[in-house]
Amino acid sequence: PGVTDSTPFGDIASNLYYSTTIAGKVRFIALNNYVPFHQGTPQYQFFQSELAKFDRRTTPWLIVAVHAAPYHTYATHYKEIECFMSLYEPLWYGKVDV
Repeated sequence: PGVTDSTPFGDIASNLYYSTTIAGKVRFIALNNYVPFHQGTPQYQFFQSELAKFDRRTTPWLIVAVHAAPYHTYATHYKEIECFMSLYEPLWYGKVDV
């Protein structure tokens, strides 16, 4: 887990959450609410590390995607992502664009 630009994407077990740069202008981080995500887990540490090294001077956009939709009508997946968002959403403010 914690795949970055230098890690090959062939191994599904290492793609549970990852980051990459698109066209030199967009940093894309994919997170997974179906694997451990609380404080102290490798995914949480990975995300904090990604935020710490993000530099808008070189990559002006930061996009974060989560496996389950963070905002929805509850028609399906009722309250599936609330715990995840309670930890990660505060970290996004002022940093994540989309």
